[in-house]
Amino acid sequence: MDQSEAVELARDGAVSVRAACEFLGIGRTQLYELMASGELRFIKHGARRLLLRGELAALPGGVRE
Repeated sequence: MDQSEAVELARDGAVSVRAACEFLGIGRTQLYELMASGELRFIKHGARRLLLRGELAALPGGVRE
């Protein structure tokens, strides 16, 4: 993902891994598995991963169970 694509994706807003876990009701391990599999796109900013609000909202409902 190049810089312009990252900026476009972030316009919707980005949250931390902790906030994404709370929103989805899942643990960090499962969240990182979703990112590794490509099911959940993220922006890497230094060592941090920021998750896009729109991506979180679009995940299938089964993830939150």
